[in-house]
Amino acid sequence: MPSPSRRPPLLGAAGLGLVAALLAAAGCGPALRPVSGKVTWKGQPVEKAALEFKGPAAPPDGITANSDEEGQYQVGLPAGAYQVTVSRYGLPDGKPVPEGAAGDAARARPGGVLKHRALFDKQVAAGANTLDFELTEGKKLPPEKVAPIPRERERESGEP
Repeated sequence: MPSPSRRPPLLGAAGLGLVAALLAAAGCGPALRPVSGKVTWKGQPVEKAALEFKGPAAPPDGITANSDEEGQYQVGLPAGAYQVTVSRYGLPDGKPVPEGAAGDAARARPGGVLKHRALFDKQVAAGANTLDFELTEGKKLPPEKVAPIPRERERESGEP
């Protein structure tokens, strides 16, 4: 038992490392910067676009956001450089999937709807950031084929 005049150190190097790890796991990591913007295709808002932010400051599987009916999105990101993949569902020619019977027919046909993707390099700085994505300006990635989706499943999943 230590003498009253000499107390053992509260934290050694291992203890400090443990505290740092616990703080990081509790969400006390890098400060998140507010990032917002708009996703467009030929100047028109893109609804339900999926944005995936990958970079050294992001977790290994990235940080994601989705655009609303006006093409707007919001996300919190640590400052740093990012590769952003923006994905949207559309017809083989890139046009949006139409509503109604024409859209139902496209969804039911194999290859009738594709997942179009564009890649962007973006920088997030300290403070608020506005990052807009005009899909015709990004690096076009090969589209992915989408399995036919019944209309009922689409409403539940948010897919095309």
